[in-house]
Amino acid sequence: MPAHSFEPIRGIFDRFSFHSSNLENQHGAPLEREVVVHIPPNSQGTMPCIIYLAPFTGTGFARANWKAFSETLPQRHERLILEGKMPASILVMPDTFTSLGGNQFIDSQTMGNWGTWLKEDLRNELKSRYEITGFGLVGKSSGGYGAL
Repeated sequence: MPAHSFEPIRGIFDRFSFHSSNLENQHGAPLEREVVVHIPPNSQGTMPCIIYLAPFTGTGFARANWKAFSETLPQRHERLILEGKMPASILVMPDTFTSLGGNQFIDSQTMGNWGTWLKEDLRNELKSRYEITGFGLVGKSSGGYGAL
């Protein structure tokens, strides 16, 4: 049997949404986006920020959900910090799902200016809410393309 992580998530989840006209698009996808933030336990002060970009047809929220025989992204985040394999950091999982299932995180008249949203809007919103020392961008599949 594959191993399952029964470890509870001990950090804090923060959830908010904000509006951006940079996401105006031709498909009616919303301009207001929700963001889930995971802050590891016993963390305070300034920390680096990791923004996770989901794959096509996915969203950051899905990475925080329970998974059979695996660990969630927040569980992995906490485990790697506890094991000393990475420093304490803020993990950001934005909703990037669109009317067509997702995007490639570039500026587009059709899909919206997702590159600008990531570079300016999301970062500015995060800086207004948290003490951040710098940003990292990671992702899976289309999210990995966007991170590049």
